[in-house]
Amino acid sequence: MKSIRHHCEHQNVAFFFKQWGGFQKKRAGRALDGRTYDGMPPVIAKAPPKEDERLLRVREVEPLVRRFSAPALEPGLVRLAPA
Repeated sequence: MKSIRHHCEHQNVAFFFKQWGGFQKKRAGRALDGRTYDGMPPVIAKAPPKEDERLLRVREVEPLVRRFSAPALEPGLVRLAPA
């Protein structure tokens, strides 16, 4: 765990340590080297794409869905819900 924390610090990546594993997780606690780590990546909020952009993305993805779906599924599996 310390190695992962070190790599995160070296790469400026947020490190969140939930708890130690095992059978008695609550007793083991969340501390690592005497402190807790609650780092989280920044949240980047973006507006959803406009309808024409969403339709374009659906058209790009639909062939992949058909390619990797079970043969019993109907074509046109992906449908765009109105905004």
